[in-house]
Amino acid sequence: MTLSKRLKLSVVISGLLLFLLMGVLLYLVGMDVRGYRHSYSYQQAQVTLSRMSGELWQLNRYEDLQALDKARELTQLLDEQIGFLEKDAQYNPLLSHIKKTNQNLKLLMQLYPSDPRENVETAAMLNARFNTLLLTMQDEMGEIRHRLVEEQFYSKQYLLLLIAVMLFLSMSAVILFNLRTMSVFKRGMLSLETGIKDLARGNLETRVCEDSGSEFTELSKHFNWMTQELQQITVSRDKLQDEVNKRTEVLQLQKDKLKYEAEHDSLTRVYSRYAFHRLLEQSLKRLARTNGTGALLFIDIDKFKPINDNYGHSIGDHVLITVAQRISHTLRESDMVARIGGDEFIVWLEPIEHALQLEVVIKKLLDKLHLDIHFANVHLLIDVSIGAACYPQDGTGIEELINVADRNMYACKRGDRDTKSARQGAENLADKGRV
Repeated sequence: MTLSKRLKLSVVISGLLLFLLMGVLLYLVGMDVRGYRHSYSYQQAQVTLSRMSGELWQLNRYEDLQALDKARELTQLLDEQIGFLEKDAQYNPLLSHIKKTNQNLKLLMQLYPSDPRENVETAAMLNARFNTLLLTMQDEMGEIRHRLVEEQFYSKQYLLLLIAVMLFLSMSAVILFNLRTMSVFKRGMLSLETGIKDLARGNLETRVCEDSGSEFTELSKHFNWMTQELQQITVSRDKLQDEVNKRTEVLQLQKDKLKYEAEHDSLTRVYSRYAFHRLLEQSLKRLARTNGTGALLFIDIDKFKPINDNYGHSIGDHVLITVAQRISHTLRESDMVARIGGDEFIVWLEPIEHALQLEVVIKKLLDKLHLDIHFANVHLLIDVSIGAACYPQDGTGIEELINVADRNMYACKRGDRDTKSARQGAENLADKGRV
């Protein structure tokens, strides 16, 4: 068998093995995708059960009949989800039991008294029964997910073992075949050895004898043609350097982008808690050397949770983005703002020379944050509470300043609920934090 035929046969065998291996891999990927979809569907059902548990807890804790209505809606949603999941016949018995339990829960909800205070014993008994049924459904749904994950694990383990065996057998066959081909190939390569060594030393004048009748005749011709072309072609160092510079610039841009994403909040684009702590630590060290002063503000959006509950998370996110933008636009370039929690922001002001300057900043922030927020035909007017801490009077460390500002912010909240507005509370905090 000639060398060319051997190579062709090797290619055919390798292609068949690759095709078979790709088929198994595609099947594995498909199984993984199907498993993910099933797992996601069961997870959604578990989320519905958790939400239902929360609503029934609110019903039991606060006797909120609106929570009962929401729980009824969630039982209907759970029925729809179970209807979709019942297509998987493997878990039909457990799903049927969950569905039946959900129906029992619906019936019990209809028996819940319209005035729980007049029927305390009935309400308590029903609440206990609600909890029992929910725990049963959650346990069974968890058991289904556990079985699904276990089944996927063993299926993948079997397929991976099959792939390993296939790879071992196929590679063994290919290696043995190629070893035989290599022995034939080595004899032909001896005629090219001298020319290749000369070319490696930079001798572009080298030529290989084109021995007619050999399978390496064409290879020798191409080798000689290549050495002739190399004599005529020169590589421009400037072009190579330009290419290197371009690639370096692209890598630097990617590095800068990754650094920005790591140091900024993904929603509001202000500093993250980690980046803010690092920059504030540098600022405090600098102020300690220069005997400078600064102030830290702790800003909290009042009653933000009802915004999410009543209008949805999209409007809640818009409120957070708008608040972050308004804070950033109100401050100086030397100041810093960061989001450290769901609706909590901290601001570092540097330098702050006197109390009036701090009062002016807080007043500007309150004026800006009290403007209407418009989104999708919804007009919102929010309140904020601001707590202030001054460096070095209230502390010289990050945690000390944050704790003082946090306490002052909550004092502002209490004042706002009693007799004062958020604006007045912030101005009082500015008085307490005079530099």
